[in-house]
Amino acid sequence: MTKQVFGEGRIALKFGNQKINLHQYEKEFEPKTSTSNPGSGDLRFITETCLDKAMGYVQRKGMRILEGPAQRTGVVGSILSFYFRDPDGNLVEIAEYESNP
Repeated sequence: MTKQVFGEGRIALKFGNQKINLHQYEKEFEPKTSTSNPGSGDLRFITETCLDKAMGYVQRKGMRILEGPAQRTGVVGSILSFYFRDPDGNLVEIAEYESNP
């Protein structure tokens, strides 16, 4: 893994074309995990499925979309993302690259 600094000084751990965004305790950004603790982060999964189709799937499974689609910074380019919580309250981000990386 390598350290990536992006946005306004945010930090992520990058590996391949995936990354884990780290949260600074008591300075978390939205959306965030439901239980912010030192060392918490959020998970991003890149999909090749159309984002609208992925969002529909998540909603049919009973999950509420918290935010999105929203433009974000991916490891190798611009992405569109949406966010939801899994049944345990973890923040999950599903994203697609706006163009092939």
